Amino acid sequence: MSFNGLEISEVSAELGGKRVLQSISFTLQEGNVLAVLGPSGCGKSTLLKVIAGIVEPTVGKIFWNSVDILKTPAHKRGIGLMFQNNALFPHMNVHANIRFGLEMLSVPKDEANDRTVDLLKLVDLKGYGNRAVDSLSGGESQRVALARVLAPEPKLVLLDEPFNSLDRALRRTLVDQVFEILRAKKITSIHVTHEGDEASLFS
Repeated sequence: MSFNGLEISEVSAELGGKRVLQSISFTLQEGNVLAVLGPSGCGKSTLLKVIAGIVEPTVGKIFWNSVDILKTPAHKRGIGLMFQNNALFPHMNVHANIRFGLEMLSVPKDEANDRTVDLLKLVDLKGYGNRAVDSLSGGESQRVALARVLAPEPKLVLLDEPFNSLDRALRRTLVDQVFEILRAKKITSIHVTHEGDEASLFS
């Protein structure tokens, strides 16, 4: 029977000759959000990198809608990854940062611009398109990073503790906003964190 969503089957991985993941298995139904909770250094980020295709597992299988994607290059997996460091391009304004992924996909310019404007509204940054990224607050930067991840309309979004650098009050607000966006758009997502209260918001 086919399964709609992500399937991880007996995945193990090594970094620098050290076993980081050991026989990880789980399923995530399409459209759902999963929180992965664990202390720093336990392999959470490595798990996301394996799913995204950045790190190759030593053994195991990864399926999307029952199709094995291990042989699929990272840039063709349709997966968006939001890092701890928002990794915005400092030489581009907010609009160009969000539109970048669409340009890589050769989306027509007018369509890319319209989608970028819509995403700015979605993350509550309407009118911020011409701003320099170094003029943004921490929370604004992370919302731009989220919009950039969502722009290519990924089938799966992976969040690698992107709120760690924010103070607790702002982190809670931003987590709530991101959760609402992912749920509203029915985007399959995995959020890793070492904060139990943060993980509970995604459950």
